[in-house]
Order: sequence, then structure tokens, then C-alpha cells
Amino acid sequence: MLDMIIRPIRVKHSFINFVCMACSRALPVAAVTVEIALAKTIGDNQTEATGDNPASELLLDADPRLAKALGRALSLNELKTWAGLPEPRRAKALQRITALDRYRAEGSELSAKQAAMEAGVKLGRFYQMARAWSANRSLESLGAYVSATKPRSSLKPHVNQALMAVVKQVVEAQSNQGNSIATLAKKLGAASNLPAKDVPSANTLRAFIEREQRRRRNTKLAGTQVLFDLSATSLLRDDGRPHVAFLAIDDGTGLILGHAIGLAEESRAGYQAAAQNSLSRILAALRAKTIWSETMERSQIVPGVDAPAIASMSSRIKGEIGGAAPQLTAEDKQGGYIRRHTGLKLGSIRMLPSRTGAAPSAMKMTKGGELNVTDAFARMEVAVTEHNAGLLLKLAIEGDAAPPGKLIRMLEMIAAA
Repeated sequence: MLDMIIRPIRVKHSFINFVCMACSRALPVAAVTVEIALAKTIGDNQTEATGDNPASELLLDADPRLAKALGRALSLNELKTWAGLPEPRRAKALQRITALDRYRAEGSELSAKQAAMEAGVKLGRFYQMARAWSANRSLESLGAYVSATKPRSSLKPHVNQALMAVVKQVVEAQSNQGNSIATLAKKLGAASNLPAKDVPSANTLRAFIEREQRRRRNTKLAGTQVLFDLSATSLLRDDGRPHVAFLAIDDGTGLILGHAIGLAEESRAGYQAAAQNSLSRILAALRAKTIWSETMERSQIVPGVDAPAIASMSSRIKGEIGGAAPQLTAEDKQGGYIRRHTGLKLGSIRMLPSRTGAAPSAMKMTKGGELNVTDAFARMEVAVTEHNAGLLLKLAIEGDAAPPGKLIRMLEMIAAA
């Protein structure tokens, strides 16, 4: 039998809602804040609670708004978390739940961009929340501010380094042999050459194997790595110079996420326009495709003539999304990523990488068929759409229906540069 001391301390409403600490089950009467002090358990052995404070106190808030929004009874941990949130943050959590449910409702015509605005978050953050909410309707899915995360136990640096150094080879060598994760974990421990006392637990080794297997799967999914590149084209400007194409290319699938027309000496502006086009294209044509990775791991960007401006932009993005921010390559790599994924021709448009960074006088070509920027963009749009349509027909991958949040946030930041 459990002897419980229950006393109300700060009544917010007219009645009291007690919580049974023995079974973690709410006994609803109405919503109030109560303080529950667990006394001792009175049994045959008269066992007493342990600890310096056997009657440890918990402040719980049985706010009916949250239970209604989640559509279920609240756990004790959720009650404790909610009790620790000030009213403005509670309102924000409820606002996010409403937006997520409207967005995910069957037959909903609410766009992700509109839902993000309703939730009061950036589009990239909204995609992260939507993915987490789909897997688990909980406070934790709404944002880091809602609940504190449990600190992970960390490995000693030399142990982590030893495992990271060989896990890729272990998984790759056994990829076609049908070994279980448990077997691969044992092989990883042996391959690390760590002293027996330093080899971590089987569960830790399994986590390394599973993470590497997930990484290998994700490299084939859209959004894992994005490449920003530029190249002169066969499309001519009025002054006889070639129009320069700026492309955002998904490395895993070869899809062109976005494009723009600009000048090599103004590559920051070119990539800004390409990022804006990428956001529109993803929302309009690619969002519902189940081709996306859970997270973006890295991105590369080839600078034009204005490399310092690109470096400054990359540094600012890194401050928000970390190592996935665009890493600058050498300027002499202009057109290299484009060549890898499209060859030297995109539809009827020829790519001319060697002319990209040349002096304006050296870039002039034989006149004829000059196009303004709007018409050149329209020609590129046709070529990009045909390129992507052909790839989508051949893709045999199964990923998420929403792009990685880091990808969207990176594109938002480049677009606003």
C-alpha cells in the first residue's frame, strides 16, 4: 500500500487535478498546479524511501491544453517538463503543434512555407520538427527549448579515434557477406587494436556500425551532399560574353536543385539567385518525392572571381549549421562538379568551364543569337527540368518525403546573402 501526501499549493483554477504517483496516472477533476510529496511505502517490511529527502517534492501542472493538443494522456516526465516552462514557451509549443497538425492533416493544402510561418520558425527548422513529430508526438519533437536532453556518455578520445579509423573499412569489407550487426560489432572491436580494457560495450560498437551503415545509405539519397558550381555557357550576352550558369547540384542523385544566370565576378549574387530558385523548386516539384536524406552532411562551393565574398558567406553559414556549411574549393575547379553530373552539355546548352574565369576581353565569342538574362534563364529552366525528369524516372531510392532541415536553412541563408 502506498501512503501519499497530496496537498494543493497554488490553485490556478477552481478545482484540483491529482496525480497518482504510484501508477503515473492522472485523476482529472480540473486543471490546477499541485505539489505531490511522496512519503514512504508502507508494506509488510515497512520499507522506507531512500535518499536525503525521502519526501522529494515534484511540481506538476496538469494543463488540459497540452493533453488535448497531443491527443493523449501525459506522462509524468511530460508533466514535469511542462511545469518548468513559462507561459510564453507553453504558448509557443501549442502554436507549433497546431501548425504541424494542420500541415500533416489528410488533404491539407497548407504549404510547408505557410506552416512554418504559422509555427513561428524558419522553413528548415519546420522540416526538422515535422520529421520528428511524425515519428513521435511529444514535447521533445517541438524543439530543444522544450526539454533538456540527457547528456551522452562520452568515449575517451583515443577510443573514439581508433573506432572511427576502421569502422568504414569494416562495414565496406563485409557489405556483401550478410553479416549481422552483432558480428560486425565484434569485428570492429578486433580491428580497432584497442587493449581489451578499452574496448567499449557491444551496444556502443553496434552504434558505430549502425551509424556507418546509415551514412553509406544516405550518400545515395538527395540532400546528403550539395555542390555549388558555375560555368560559362554557349548562351551569349548582348556584349558577346557568355552567360555564366550557377547550379546547385545534389551529389547523391545528380539532380539540379536550382540554377541562375549571372557573372563570374559576382558569384555571390549568382549563388544567391540559385539558392532562391532551389527553394522554389524543392517546394514546388521535389518536396513530396521520397528521395531525401535525414540530414545534410556536407556541401562544397566553387567561388567565382569574388572568392572573399563567398568565404565570408560560408563562414556566416557555418556559425549556424556547423560543418555542413559550404566549404570553398579552389577557383580552378570551376565547372568540375557540373562536368561530373551533366557532362559538358545540359540539354542543348554547352558548358564552357575554361571560359568561366577569363578576363572579359578574352571571353568574347562570335556574336549571333544573343540573349538577355531573362531569356537565358528560361533556356536553362527548360534544360534543368528535362535533366531532372530523366533522373527521377531512374532513381531507385527510398528516403524521406521532406528535405533535410540543414539543407533548407543553408539555402535560406545563401538566398538572403
